[in-house]
Amino acid sequence: MLLDLPSAAQALQYLGYVSGVDFMASEQPNGDINVLWLVPGQEPEPDAVLAAALPAAKAQRIAAINADCRARLLARYGPAEEQVSRSIGVYGAQEQADMAAGIAATIDASNTAANAVLAAADIAAVEAVSVSWPAI
Repeated sequence: MLLDLPSAAQALQYLGYVSGVDFMASEQPNGDINVLWLVPGQEPEPDAVLAAALPAAKAQRIAAINADCRARLLARYGPAEEQVSRSIGVYGAQEQADMAAGIAATIDASNTAANAVLAAADIAAVEAVSVSWPAI
């Protein structure tokens, strides 16, 4: 299994290496990945990089899902101060109930997608996971 440039860089970062500090990666015209190690002697074994590619892709996808979830909730219910006001009924009982249901449904959709990411057997399956966001 060969990795593309984003997957290789992501796997190296997942292993704790810092792009631009420990290594620089580039793609050659023939499609090969070239990694220049800036700190000699710290290169991981190729098998370790391959093994880290799937968990790295999963971590990145889950972080993106979580960020999207947060953005959706903030866009609908406002910042924390406004959410507190909504939660104690300042905007009315209906808005209070709608917010509780909307947050629960949005987080449930996020968690369902994250679980699908965790269950994915390869990077293509990770990338194929989509979130069925509720209307809030």
